[in-house]
Amino acid sequence: MILINCGRWLPAPQTWKVLKLTFGLLIIAFLQVNAQGVTQNTVTYSGKMVKLETVFKEIKKQSGFSFFYNLSDLEKAVPVSVDLKKASLEEALKILLKDQPLTFSINGKTVFIKEKPKETGAISPPFHIDTKGRIVNEAGEPVLASVVVKGTKKGAPTNKDGYFTLKGVDDNATLVVTAGNIETLEIKVNGQKDLAIVGVKSKIKSLDEVEVTVVSTGYQELIKDRTGGSATTIKNVDKTPFMDVTAMLAGKIAGLDAITANGAPGAVSNIRIRGSNSISGNLEPLWVVDGLPLQSGVMSIKGINSGNIQQSILDHGIGALAPSDIESITVLRDAASTAIYGSRAANGVIVIKTKSGNSGKITVNYQGNFAVSSAPRMKTFDFMNAQQKVDHELDLAEEFNLSVELGQPAWLRSDWQKGLISTDEYNTRIQELKKVNTNWFDEIYRTGLNQNHNISLRGGTDKLSFYGSLGLTDQKGALILNQYNQYNISSKIGYRPHKNISVNLTIRGSYRESKNNASEVDPLKYAVFANPYERAYNENGAYAWDQTWLSLDRSQLNYNTNKYNTFNIIRELNETYKKDIASDLSSQLDLTWRITPELKGEVYGGFTYSTLNSEEGASPGTYASYINFPFATAFAPPYEVPAQYNNGYLKSGFGRSPAYSLRTGFDYKKEIRNLHFLDVYLGAEITDKRNWNSSFKLPMYDYNNNLGGFPDFPWNPLLNSALTQNIGALSSYLYGGQDRTASLFGAFSYTFDNRYVLNANLRFDGSSTIDPQNRFVPLWSISGRWNLHNEKFIKKWFPDFISEFAIRGVYGYTGNINKAALPYAYIRLTNRSYDNEYLAGTVSYPNPSIKWEKKQERSIGLDFSFFRNKVGGMFNYYNNVTHDVLGDVYNLPNSYGIPHLAMNMHSIKNTGLELNLNFRVRFKKDLSWIASFNAAKNTNRIISGPYATPLDWNDPSNSTLNIWGGIPSATNIQGYPLGTVFGYRYAGVNPLTGNVEVFLSEESRNMYAKVKNISINEVPEAWSLNADPGGFTDYRTQWLNRSMVKLGSASPSYTGGFTSTLSWKKLELRTSFSYAVGHLIRKFDERDLAISNNSGQTAGIYTSRLNRRTNVFDRWRIPGDITNVPSINANQDAYTYYLTSDKFQKGDYLDLRELALTYNLNKSFIQRLGAQSAQIGIQAQNLFVWTKAEAVDVTTRTPFGYPRTKMCLLNLQLSF
Repeated sequence: MILINCGRWLPAPQTWKVLKLTFGLLIIAFLQVNAQGVTQNTVTYSGKMVKLETVFKEIKKQSGFSFFYNLSDLEKAVPVSVDLKKASLEEALKILLKDQPLTFSINGKTVFIKEKPKETGAISPPFHIDTKGRIVNEAGEPVLASVVVKGTKKGAPTNKDGYFTLKGVDDNATLVVTAGNIETLEIKVNGQKDLAIVGVKSKIKSLDEVEVTVVSTGYQELIKDRTGGSATTIKNVDKTPFMDVTAMLAGKIAGLDAITANGAPGAVSNIRIRGSNSISGNLEPLWVVDGLPLQSGVMSIKGINSGNIQQSILDHGIGALAPSDIESITVLRDAASTAIYGSRAANGVIVIKTKSGNSGKITVNYQGNFAVSSAPRMKTFDFMNAQQKVDHELDLAEEFNLSVELGQPAWLRSDWQKGLISTDEYNTRIQELKKVNTNWFDEIYRTGLNQNHNISLRGGTDKLSFYGSLGLTDQKGALILNQYNQYNISSKIGYRPHKNISVNLTIRGSYRESKNNASEVDPLKYAVFANPYERAYNENGAYAWDQTWLSLDRSQLNYNTNKYNTFNIIRELNETYKKDIASDLSSQLDLTWRITPELKGEVYGGFTYSTLNSEEGASPGTYASYINFPFATAFAPPYEVPAQYNNGYLKSGFGRSPAYSLRTGFDYKKEIRNLHFLDVYLGAEITDKRNWNSSFKLPMYDYNNNLGGFPDFPWNPLLNSALTQNIGALSSYLYGGQDRTASLFGAFSYTFDNRYVLNANLRFDGSSTIDPQNRFVPLWSISGRWNLHNEKFIKKWFPDFISEFAIRGVYGYTGNINKAALPYAYIRLTNRSYDNEYLAGTVSYPNPSIKWEKKQERSIGLDFSFFRNKVGGMFNYYNNVTHDVLGDVYNLPNSYGIPHLAMNMHSIKNTGLELNLNFRVRFKKDLSWIASFNAAKNTNRIISGPYATPLDWNDPSNSTLNIWGGIPSATNIQGYPLGTVFGYRYAGVNPLTGNVEVFLSEESRNMYAKVKNISINEVPEAWSLNADPGGFTDYRTQWLNRSMVKLGSASPSYTGGFTSTLSWKKLELRTSFSYAVGHLIRKFDERDLAISNNSGQTAGIYTSRLNRRTNVFDRWRIPGDITNVPSINANQDAYTYYLTSDKFQKGDYLDLRELALTYNLNKSFIQRLGAQSAQIGIQAQNLFVWTKAEAVDVTTRTPFGYPRTKMCLLNLQLSF
């Protein structure tokens, strides 16, 4: 039988007719004059492991040449991987048939393919052996490649570690190693059963090519085409010199929201993946480093570092990892990959792979940057200068005839009215105040200098490899004396005592130290609201005392003075301190045994010892020392502390936490006839973590002389209960308990013909913090994938259009351990006793019915790539419900015997869409552009819970707001998102009274009409917050709160970002943006934000004691004034208590996070200096934020907070 290119077999009787027809056509072809000639026909084609028959069909389309061959001959050829670009027909055929048992000839417009003639002579029968080896690149990294016996179809792929095994190979055979990202290599077997390590050269990848993507789940490394889950991997982490791992993720991954907690040096971002899944439990994802879940650090030491803005990185385990040691970061979004982590995976999983050693010569790499950060400024909020503020206070003093409630100008006016000072002195001192104009931001904040350095060594042999690094980080915050230092050391040694056994030992150490002030006054709030006529220093250089910041805290012992009247913010920052030192020492030992070519056993063991030392203190005479004096009750009411007892203080604490993890598993991989791919993993894991901390306080401490003590009382003060309690609180010891987990798990993956994929995961988790009846829970997932791009009809009809197109789906369960409640009573004892028994300090009520929080996950997705990978991306839709969510339930029946209890009574639903688009464009040879855009929409709802409406919600810790004033952040009201804000719709300022009004709901209007016995048409649509309508026992809780509405949510509806990299020759320009849309933040309103300094006073006149925005000049003054600024009054103002829509604003922003320009120096120049490569660059971080919101830093999603600083960096990378 003979096959012509039509692809159909011909019956034997017709063969002669076909031959005669073919012969005639050939004669015509030879006689025809063809001006183009064979060499002028060009071919462009790119493909990997493609059959020759497929390539011949494509060449026929492009050239018009027909192919004539015997199908049995083509079956002897192996698939080819080629990249032909405008090659002549003859050149293309030579490339295609190289190392094939075929030859070709061209006659006219027909190409004849036939088998090469066999060599004659006596040939001894071949001797067959089994051979194996490992494929690595120049850096010693394993390569995913195909190893084929030359001239046959026998072959095998390498595994994730680069190893391959071939059975029954001719001992004189030649092996051909191919992959998309390396140059093809041929290896002579020469009878060797172990080829050891084979080095290949990396191929310069064009923009038309995409390397095989491997997804690391922490337990397994799977080819992307063989997993049904949604995962994103970030490589080249060291290209972006952010000094924090979490900051690298902002705006990079669809569905991941990195919230900037604050801009303090060393602070980490809060990570949310696909919304919030718990009310009172942990919302952070699980971090996995080199195959083992990361243990968090030491718990905060109560009373010393809890609430510290830098504490997050100190007790966050990821803070101990140096970004420069990271090889890749993989974010796992759904249960297809996370269910194998069971009870810790409800919030997603982030897998980090660190750098390892390699075989080859030793390389030394240096990375460093120097940065300058700018101090924050207050230019956009339009606060009064000194002249305006003095005039404003005098205006109010005259209007209300008050002075004590205001500041220095009003006091001078009062003294002048009383005749205590003359008119000339009064005018002179008023003019002096107007000329001061202190810029408190310039006094409190500074330009920061930062530096980051890392040096690493890498190298080894095929038996022993190593990687080691040393890192140093020095960050000086914008706030004076605020500093963060970090030192890292890492060592990773790999040893292969046998060809089938590998051992890896990793040891890491981290030392982190933060220094800050212990001021009792928020420096940022002070810089905003402190009066501009106050001075930082007197003319002699001594500290000047702020006469207005604490003016309402009046002394009863010394009339018309403050209880503490020597306050100076600079002194508080310089003479108080907080110092936290965290250290971690971790070790990990990994043992891998290749039992058979298909079966691998592994054991991972890790131990971490973390410590945290905290100190807080203040020098004698400071306000912080005054506030923290523990024995004020020793003095007669009003318990003022005389100056001689303001002698400083010291709090000191120490915490430690040992933790270990142990995991063992077996991984079985089997490939059958290059069609069936099977991967089965079975394992077990146990973890254990314990916490201890202790603290003590010295009520007297001299920092300069490092002396502490206890005050002497010349009398015997009455040891009342308050004084006894304060004495007992001077020291504490806390055993934080033991947290243990045990797990069994398994993963199954099956792929047929690289087209159809089925994955399944199952895990049984048990926790010591869950009651035995509910302690163990099965968590599982099943997922699938259909790789349409590997279907024949796609390859046939869309070879150049569709590079990748896959559909995937996931269904499964993950879990969350919420330790907000325990099945047993938790009693914290004090060091005080009664009747020889220690007294309880706090009691946590038990709930023996505590369950796991279980998250049901359902998602579908698409992975796509078009035009030879020039355009690609992914799209996801998810619908997740977390059941048995733990939350506090109040107003319990009397039968419970307790007022409230944490119970599994809530369910949270998160639905969303995720989109990622990638673009790869080459404009010409040296100019290319790569861009990535991602967007995510998340909708969060409480779908079941104990509170059906906002009026049912109750929280005794904030009774004023949640009963009638509004709900600032609801967490468990059915039908609403977590973090929903409830309040009143602002209706403006009443032109007759100057009071704020809010719109009434229909329910409130109907109730009013019924009480007043009037028509609803007679009821006003808006109501003054200061007015009592009458007819109600408590009109706020019985009537007005019916007008509360949802104002918005603190969580954005849309998040995302985009990056762009433009490369030209040796230059690279990189930009990175992130954005968030659809959430509310508080407005920058001094009526509310400064009220905390007013000792509970809510009248508007007290707010004017401190600095104010100039819009207060437009306030309501007399009946008939039309304005949106309410009146200032000397009576209690309910407006400050209520949450109204005018106090909130949209928090939408677009943040330019990074702008960088890098240049790779010429190798010829660098090599003269003894280096292999060098790169220099400049970079700007946090350069600009586009937003309409008024806030110090809108990316923190609060009006206040430690702002991020603009930073300019000089980067340098060297390799030797």
